[in-house]
Amino acid sequence: MWLVTGGREYDDREWVWAVLDRVHARRTITLLIQGEATGADAHAKACGARRVTPTTLPL
Repeated sequence: MWLVTGGREYDDREWVWAVLDRVHARRTITLLIQGEATGADAHAKACGARRVTPTTLPL
C-alpha cells in the first residue's frame, strides 16, 4: 500500500509515473491511496488505473 500526496498545482505527470513505476518494480504496489485532488493525486490515480492497481480515497 502506498499513499500519494502533493500539491494541487503539481503538473509533472511523467515524474510521478516514473517514481511509481520504480517503486512498483521493487515492491509491488497493491493499493494506491490518493485524495482525489488535482495535481499529484490525479497523476497517481491515472497511473494506478493504467497499471491496474486499485486506487482509493482516504477514509
